[in-house]
Parts: sequence; C-alpha cells; structure tokens
Amino acid sequence: MITDLPPHEHGAVTAHPRDRRRVSLLLEGTYPYVAGGVSTWVHQIIEAMPDVDFDLHFIGDKKENNTRRKYEVPANVASITESYLFDPLPESELRPGRGTRKEKRAFLACLRRFVSAPGPEGRFDALYEAVRLLRTSPGCFTLADLNGNEAAWELLIGIYRERFGEISFLRFQATIRDLLTLFWRLLLAVETIPRADVYHCICTGYAGLLGSLAARLHKAPLVLSEHGVYLKERIEDIRKSSWLSDGGQYHPPIPFQGELGAFRSLWIDTFDFLGCITYRQAASITALYRGNARLQVEFGADPSKVVIIPNGIDTARFESIARRRLGDGPHGGPVTIGFLGRVVPIKDVKTLLRAARLVLNRFAGTRFLIAGPFDEDPAYHEECLSLARQLGIEGSVEFPGRMNPDEFLQVSDIVVLTSISEGLPFAILEASAAGLPVVATKVGACAEMMGYGAGNAPDLGPSGLVTEVGSPAGTAEALVKLAANPQLRQALGANGLQRVRSLYRQEDIISQYRYLYLHTRAPAAAGSGVPAGAS
Repeated sequence: MITDLPPHEHGAVTAHPRDRRRVSLLLEGTYPYVAGGVSTWVHQIIEAMPDVDFDLHFIGDKKENNTRRKYEVPANVASITESYLFDPLPESELRPGRGTRKEKRAFLACLRRFVSAPGPEGRFDALYEAVRLLRTSPGCFTLADLNGNEAAWELLIGIYRERFGEISFLRFQATIRDLLTLFWRLLLAVETIPRADVYHCICTGYAGLLGSLAARLHKAPLVLSEHGVYLKERIEDIRKSSWLSDGGQYHPPIPFQGELGAFRSLWIDTFDFLGCITYRQAASITALYRGNARLQVEFGADPSKVVIIPNGIDTARFESIARRRLGDGPHGGPVTIGFLGRVVPIKDVKTLLRAARLVLNRFAGTRFLIAGPFDEDPAYHEECLSLARQLGIEGSVEFPGRMNPDEFLQVSDIVVLTSISEGLPFAILEASAAGLPVVATKVGACAEMMGYGAGNAPDLGPSGLVTEVGSPAGTAEALVKLAANPQLRQALGANGLQRVRSLYRQEDIISQYRYLYLHTRAPAAAGSGVPAGAS
C-alpha cells in the first residue's frame, strides 16, 4: 500500500550527538551544475541538515558541459565525485588488461551471467560480481578486453542470431558496444563513491545503478526519490528520438503504447532493467504525489515501499510579500504576468507567447515577464525571441534571464506555467507562499497543488486555474479572467497561501527525509533481491 508520512510523526526525530550520519547522494544531470526543481530540492535538503555529512556523486554527459556550479555548495558537503558518460576513456581502458587468462575468464563469466540470467536480479548479481572483481583485481580486465575478446564476440553473435537476425548486424554491434561502454564506465565509477550510512539516488537510470551497487557493496540502505518517473521519461525521449532508426519489431515487456523498432527497444530494455533493480534494491521509495507513486508501482515498485513526500517551501521567506499583497486589498489596472523557470522546450514558452498575443488583444497594458536561465538551450531561447517579434509583442515581453524568486514575485501579479511535463514545481509553491494566483497546465501535481482532483483538501479552496497542454487559447482565457478580476486574484492567492502553510511547509518535509536517513535499514541479506523497508 502506498503511504504518506505525516509530518507530526517525524518532526521530533534528531540524530544522536555521537552518530553524525553520512549520506551519499547520486545525482544524474542535476545538482550542482544544472539549475531546476530537482537541484533546488537537493540544495534545500543539504542546507536544512547541517548535522548530516553529504557526499555528492554527479553523473553527466561531458565534463566540458558541466564546469560551472549553479549553487554554492554548503559546508556539510564532505566530497564531490563525478562520472562523465561520453568523455574520452583513459588510455588504460583502450589497451588489454594485464590479467591472466584465468582472471579474464572470471570477468567473461560475469558477462555470460548477465546475458543469460532469466531476470533482473540475476543480471544485477552479475554486475555486482564484476564490481567485486574490479576491486580485488584492478587493471586485470579493461573495456578493450570486453570489446575484443573472442568469447565475448561469440556471445554477441549468439544474441544477434537468436533475437535480432532481421536487422543490420553492424547497427546492432554498434548499439551493444555503446551500451557496454556505458555500463563499464558505471562499474568503474563505483570505486569512487565513498562509504556512507545511507545511499540516496535521485532517480533510477544510471544513478540508480550506481546507488544500488554502492549500497550493496557497503551493506548500507538505499533510498530512491523520483520527481518524475525516470523510465516513463526515457520511453518518451526514445520514442521521439531521431538518432535511433527502426530495425525490425521487438516488443519490450513494459507498459507502453505503439510499436518500436529494435534499436529503440534495446535502449528501453536497458532503462527498464535499471528501473527494476533500483526499485528492488531500494529500502524506501519516495514520490512527490500519488499519480507518480501509482506509476512507480506500475513499473515494478513494491507499493509497501512507496511513500508520498511532496516538495516543501520556506513560507516565512515570502511572508512580507504575501502580507503586502493580501493586506492592501484588490487593485485594478494593468497586471504583470510572470513565468519563472528554464527557457526550454519542456516548459513550452512558445504557447505562453501565443497566449500573450491573445491577452494583449484584450488588455494592451499587460506586461509579461519570462524570467529564467536560457543557457541550457540557447537555440530555443532565440526561437522564442523570434516568435515574440513575429507576434508583434516584443515590447510587452521581457526575458531578463535568471531572477531571484523574491524579486520576481514582488513585481508579478499572476504566475503562469505552460509546461508539457512537471513533477511538483517549486514555481507554484513560491507563488502560493507569496499570495499570488497561478495559471498552470494539467500536468504532474499542478492541479493537485492548486486544489483540484486527487489529494485536494476540501477545506482549502482553489489557488488558481488549470489549462490544457499546448493551448494558447485556453491559457489566454484563464489569464484574461484573472487580469479582469482583482478580487478573484486576491481570493485565489489567499487560498494558495493557506494551502502551502498547511501541506507544504519545508520543515515538515525535511523532517520526513531526516526520518528516512535515520531509520531506513539495509537488507538483512545483501543481494537477496528482497530489501527490507524502513523500520
């Protein structure tokens, strides 16, 4: 059964003075090099627990794309290690290892076990054995051995003939080589992750594999937190990818709709495997809201491990803004409509710009403030600027770049999100904590956060208006309704403030993660495939 951890159960839990907890965070493409909701949440947790030491392991694409930290790392971060999946390999990995034939046969046995195992537990056992061999026999076996060994080649040909004979062997070989290289990099990275009391991975995927291996290696518990459900996101990415052309048809045994080509299926199979082992190895799994929790269970998570813990907000930080906004009474006149977030396609800023044209047709004095970094996708930012010019609204739309939320909320009257996908966005929490109404698409937990649908507290009124994804007309209609009615704006803003104070207080949320760090226990028998839950 999926459960909540009510804040009052855990608010009093503190660490024993002699037992300073050490937590290893496994971070894929987020903190401290990438801004956004997940990174904000990570920084929040670290800052709020100065009595806990954190080790960070960042997984990225290339070092050259992750050179500037977007956050000032707190003093209780004991170490930062990094893995890059697409940087050049060290020279030592491009030459055969110095091991004897017997030592190399042990690694090849792991490869055979991985390929022939009937389920994810057996494949994970094979990977763990490879990690153990890398620790006890460093340098004996390399990626060059894996790619060039005759036995490995015969194994590859056998897989191709059995399952993929109708597609290009050269394409198949290249795909398998890419997958083997990724796995090998991750196996090597396990040794760089320090021993910890708890391993906490912020998604399944590559971070989930590293967290699962490190937790088993050091006989420590694993906690998994997903803001979005990683496997679902990867399936959608791969389905839309242009770099994976279809071969024959092969259907992976996971929930999805439509037929996929063989190469896409290989990658989806990989991420399905990574999700399965992370869900199995994790002693506790957190989700931001019930919709994501149900999806985790659909993809293989044990419902008895799943706990709902939403994001939290420091309501005191925005108290003066809320007091001024709600205390002054409704005010008419032109409004400022604000968007706070990354200027990237998933936020669908183009729909907001098209809606802005429709709003300006009714209220010519409206100002649109699109505040957020655009360095993640400069090309998309340029497309948005070009679209604003085509629509003739460039004089009413500002792109100031990254803004402090306090400054942004001081000058905004309505906050809008036109995202294609969200988890439980901080932008809505911050707007509500400042007493502002929100217009947001019906994705992730947005509707729930604003008082609609599942999770709604009946004694708390709605805090905004919900729209459909990709609908400039629907977004404009909601914005016009609020722009024309200052009394409604104030009523929705007051509801939002009451909601975050009741359901999303940062101190309550942090106490729940502290509880998991202190009370989650490692499996009684490491590698049994049946991890114990939080005690």
